[in-house]
Amino acid sequence: MPGWSRDKREKFEANFYAFLRSCFINSKNTGFTCLGDNLYDGQRRFITTVLDGLENDIHKFYVLKSRQLGLSTISRALSIFYIGIHRGLGGALVFDSSENRESARAELEAMIDDLPAKLKFPAVKSTNRQGLTLVNKSRILFKAAGVKKTAQSGGLGRSVGLSMAHMSELCSYSDPEGLESFENSLSDENPDRLYIYESTARGFNLWHQIWTDARKDPTHCSCLFLGWYEHPKQRIEKDHPDFQLYGLTPPTPKEEQKIAEVKKLYDVEITVEQLAWIRRRMNPSAQGEGDADPEFEGSNIKIQEQPWCVTREMRVGTARGLLQIEDIREGDVTTRGLALKAGATGKAVVWKAKTKLGYEIRGTANHPLIDVEGNKIRLDASLHKRVKLQPPRFAAELHTVKWKEGVCDIAVSITPDFARFIGLFMGDGSASAGGGKHGATCEVKIVCCNEDPDIVVECARLFQELFNVTASISAFREGKGWTDVRSGVRMVFDTVKKLGLTRNDIVKTMRRVHVPDFIWRSPKSVVREFLRGLFEADGFNGYETNRVALFSKYPGFIKDVQLLLLGFGITSRAVEANKKAGDGHFYTGRQLELRTAEAIKFNTEIGFLSKRKIGRFDPAAYEKKWATKRRGNSKRPAIVLEDEIVSVESENVVEEVFNLTVEGEHLFDANGILTHNTEEEAFQQTGSIFFSAEKLTEMTNNYVNLNFKSYMYSVGAEFSDTIILKAPTTKM
Repeated sequence: MPGWSRDKREKFEANFYAFLRSCFINSKNTGFTCLGDNLYDGQRRFITTVLDGLENDIHKFYVLKSRQLGLSTISRALSIFYIGIHRGLGGALVFDSSENRESARAELEAMIDDLPAKLKFPAVKSTNRQGLTLVNKSRILFKAAGVKKTAQSGGLGRSVGLSMAHMSELCSYSDPEGLESFENSLSDENPDRLYIYESTARGFNLWHQIWTDARKDPTHCSCLFLGWYEHPKQRIEKDHPDFQLYGLTPPTPKEEQKIAEVKKLYDVEITVEQLAWIRRRMNPSAQGEGDADPEFEGSNIKIQEQPWCVTREMRVGTARGLLQIEDIREGDVTTRGLALKAGATGKAVVWKAKTKLGYEIRGTANHPLIDVEGNKIRLDASLHKRVKLQPPRFAAELHTVKWKEGVCDIAVSITPDFARFIGLFMGDGSASAGGGKHGATCEVKIVCCNEDPDIVVECARLFQELFNVTASISAFREGKGWTDVRSGVRMVFDTVKKLGLTRNDIVKTMRRVHVPDFIWRSPKSVVREFLRGLFEADGFNGYETNRVALFSKYPGFIKDVQLLLLGFGITSRAVEANKKAGDGHFYTGRQLELRTAEAIKFNTEIGFLSKRKIGRFDPAAYEKKWATKRRGNSKRPAIVLEDEIVSVESENVVEEVFNLTVEGEHLFDANGILTHNTEEEAFQQTGSIFFSAEKLTEMTNNYVNLNFKSYMYSVGAEFSDTIILKAPTTKM
C-alpha cells in the first residue's frame, strides 16, 4: 500500500503548523505560551520524522528521548489535530499514571476550547470519564497503563478498534499483557493510521524490549533518538554565576568522546554553555581533589534520562557456529554462556582496535574490552593495553547446506571429508566454465605437487567419495612439477558454484577465496579438516624447526583463518611484506606465522595431510633438544592467550551496531577478543537502581533460603500464665 502523497503531506504540514500557532499551553517555565511560536528543535525533528514516515507508508514511530524536550506535549497536540482532520477516526492516548492522564486530558480540552473560531476545528461534542468525541464523529480515549489490571479496573487492553494511538512514558508501564492486548486493537490497514511510542530509558524493561524490536524492523517502524541538547534553553550562559562552577573546566576525555559522537551521529555541536548545563544536571556537587579537575558523571538513572549510549558488532562463538553477532538469537549458547538478549542497538561511529598479532575488533568507542587483569577498558582508550584473547567455540552439530533445483530439494552435508576437499580447493583449486583447455565446458581442479603423490591419490579419492566421479589426473614436468586432479562433470561444477565457492563478478568464472559460511557453522572436527586441507595446499611446515606458516594474497582470508585457529587455542601472527616476483613485479605478500609453541600445537591437534610435511614434525627431537640445551633463565615457549593493542582509530563512519547480554559474567568473544556486554548496565530498573527486577528475583530464588520457626501462643490473664508451644518448621 503506498504512503501519503507529497501533496497530502505538504497540506497536512502547513495546516498543522497553523494549528500549533493557535494552540496555547500552560508551561511551567514560561506560563501561558503559544506552542507554535516556541517549538524546540527536537519537536520539529519529531514532526518531520512522522511526516516522512507517513509518506513512506510507515505508521509506527518510536522516540527514545531526554526529559524536558516537550515531546509528550507536541505528540498530544499532533494526536488531537489528527483526529480533528480525519472524520470518524478512533484514537487513544495512553499515559503511565492516572494522574498524568487527567492532567493531559485537561490540557487537551483547554487547548481545543482556546482555538479561534476562524480555524474551524471540530468542537467537542461530548465528554465522559473514558474520553471525548468531536463533532466530526472522531473520538479519543484516555487510558492509564502504569498500574496492574484488576477485576475492578479492567486493563489497558479493553479497547475498541483504533487507528491512532499515542503511548507516553512506556518505561513506567507495568501491564505488558494489557499493552499487547491494546496493540491487538490497532488497525493494520487504515492508510491514515498513526501510532506513537515515546519514553525515556528507565531500565532493562518493557520499553527497552519495544525499542529493540522496533530497531530490527526499519521497514515498518521509524525510530528517533532525541538527546538533551535538542532543548535550546538547556545551557548556562557565560555571565551566569553557575558558569564559573561548571563551564570553566576543559572537557574530560569522556566528554570529548561524547561530544564527537553527537557531532558525527546527529551533526550537533555541543557548546561550552550546553556542557556546563549537563554537568550541573548530572552531578551538581562535583568538586576536584587537589589539582585534579572535577568529574561530572551522573547517576545511572540520570544518565539514562539524558542518554548517550551506543554499542557494537563482530563474530562470536556459539553452539550454532562462529556467527556474526547480527545473526545471534536470544537463547543461543555462546562461548561464555547463554545469550539472554541479542540484537541491534542503533547506529554509531565505528572505531577499530588492532593487536600486535593482528586480531581486530570494530565497535563503538565505549565498548569495554577485558584486560589481562580482568578490568574493563573502553575500546577507544585501549592503546598499549594487554587484552585477553578468547578461543571461540564451534558448532555442536554437522551443518547441512540446502537449496532447490527445479522440483528437487538438494542437501549437502558438510562432513570432514567435504571440508578437507574445500580446504584443498581454497588453497590450490580452481573452477572455470566455457570451453577449457581440455575441451570441457566446465572444470573443477586441484593442483598438487609432484613431490606428494599421496595427495594426488587423496584428491582423486575425494572426487569419487563426494561426487561419485572419476577424476582425470595429468602430470606436468617431472620432479618438482605439478599434477592436476580435475573433473569436467557439470554436476561437480554446479555444486561448487551453488555453495558460493566461485566468483562471477568478472567475465571469467574463478575460485572465490574465503572461509565459507558452512565452515563457520561447522563443528570442530570439520573445521580441523578444512584447515588441514588448506595448510597442505598453501602452508609450510619448517625443516628441523618448529615453524608453521600459511600464505595468501587475501588479507580478509588470512584474518578469518587466524580466528579459526584461535578456536583450537592456537594464536598466530598476521604479517605483510613487499615482495618481488620472479618476473620482476612487486606485490604484497601476506602470511600467518605460527611460532614454536603454536606450531607444535598445530602439528599435534590439526596437522598436515602429506607424508612429506607430516614427517618434518619431530616432537621427540624437540623435547630432547629442550631438555639438553642450556636455556639460562629463558622459559619454555608457551601459548599465551593475551595480546597488546597497538593501534586504535576512529573510522569516521556510522554503522548499525549490535550487542549481547550473556548470563553469568556477562562476557563474550568478539573476533577472538574478550569483551563485556554493556546492554544490561545501560538499562537499569527504576526503583532497584543496580539490579533489574528479573535479577533481583533470580538472586532471591538462588541465594535466599529462610527457615522460620513457628510458635502457638495461648495468652493467659497474667503474662506468667502465657503458654508457648513450638510448631513444625516451615521453609519458604
